[in-house]
Amino acid sequence: MHFSTERVMRELAEAALEAPTRADLRRSTLAALQALLGYDFAISWSTRALLEPVTLGVDGDFVRRFEAGLPRYLPELEGPLRLAVTQGVVVDRVIFGPARERFAFYRDIVGPLGARHGLTVAAVARGRTMAVFRLGRGDRRPFRAGDVQRAQRVLSIVRVGELLHAAPPDGASPEEGVRLTPREREMIELFSAGATYADAARLLGVTINTIRDHVRSAYDKLNAASKAEAVARALKSRRD
Repeated sequence: MHFSTERVMRELAEAALEAPTRADLRRSTLAALQALLGYDFAISWSTRALLEPVTLGVDGDFVRRFEAGLPRYLPELEGPLRLAVTQGVVVDRVIFGPARERFAFYRDIVGPLGARHGLTVAAVARGRTMAVFRLGRGDRRPFRAGDVQRAQRVLSIVRVGELLHAAPPDGASPEEGVRLTPREREMIELFSAGATYADAARLLGVTINTIRDHVRSAYDKLNAASKAEAVARALKSRRD
C-alpha cells in the first residue's frame, strides 16, 4: 500500500496535538513509522510507564515476557539507547550484532520473532527521555540511512507532542485571562512546550509566515517583545 509522506506527517501532527494520552500518541507514532519505514514488530514505552508498553506486530505473550524480564533487559538496552538519546535515531548494531545470542533481550524477545535488524528511536526534550521506540525487521531488509532520515522527521513532531502531554513546569498553563484567539493560545502552548516556528507550522499545517502573524498578535495582547517573553508572561499571569 502506498502512503503519502505528507499525509502521514499531517495525521501524526494532529495526533501530537489531540491524542488523549501519551500512550495514544505513541500508537500514532508507531503507525507513522510503519507507514514510512516498515517493520515486522515494534515496542515503545515512556519513561513514566515502563510497564505499560505499546506494541505492534506482537501478541500478549510478548508483552508479558517483556514486562517479566525488564530488569534483565534494560541494562542490555542501555548502550543502543544512550546512542539514540544523543542522535535521536540509531541502527542497533549491538543487540542485533554478531554477538546477539549473548543478549537475553535477543534470545527471549526479538530472536523468536525472527528479527535480525533493529532501529532505536528516542524522543528527548528538555534533557529528558520522553519516549523510546524499538523497531525490528527480519533478514530481508536492514535499516539504512533513508530509514534513519524518515524516522528523524517523525521524531521532530513526536518530541513536541510528548512535551505537550507532559505536565507544565510548576503546574502552570497558558494564561486564560487575556483574550487570545484559539490559534494564538495554541501558539503559546506549543512554544511553552519548546516548539520552534518550523515545528508549529508543521504541526498545524500552515506556513511559517502564518505562524508569525499569529505570534505577533499574541505579542501585542501580552505586551511581549519576544517568544520567550510571551510564554513567560502568559504563564506568570496564570500563576498570579
